[in-house]
Amino acid sequence: SSDLATIFICPFQVGRNMWYSRKRKIWERAFDDQDDLYFEFLSWEQIIEMANNGINFGSHSLTHPYMTTLKEKNLAREIAESKRIIEMKIGSKINFFSYPYGDFDQRVRKTVKYTGYRAAVSIEKKRLYINDDPFSIGRLGVNPGYDLTSFKILLFGLDNLYERVKCLLIPDGFLR
Repeated sequence: SSDLATIFICPFQVGRNMWYSRKRKIWERAFDDQDDLYFEFLSWEQIIEMANNGINFGSHSLTHPYMTTLKEKNLAREIAESKRIIEMKIGSKINFFSYPYGDFDQRVRKTVKYTGYRAAVSIEKKRLYINDDPFSIGRLGVNPGYDLTSFKILLFGLDNLYERVKCLLIPDGFLR
């Protein structure tokens, strides 16, 4: 494939600046907690330009909920509507889904499969390639603020070691 990378997006977040509260585990529109993480999300214009230049896009749901907590109607909406919107905006089919927070079970997996995706990924490491299931593929999550060294450590599987020693060695948590 000529795709350079795959970026998973939530249509609800496109073009927004938002904060994520790790304590409350919800997205906010304004900073109100020392624990919040700030994100500037891509705009549709940026996404379209990237898609036209070899970047692949997939769905990360419509609004980034914990998927296993949703009732059937909302689960189907999160999965199908996000696919429809992204395909309409970029003008091509998307085939891949990324479970928000790595959260899925057999019910969620089946809904993703029957919605027309070809595969789905999770950041939950214990789910890596279960029975060669294309709807249980592991992936690496790249966080805001990663520099090239941090990315290399993650890529080569040293992330557990890195997480253990970074707070001891580097005050801001990132290698320079």
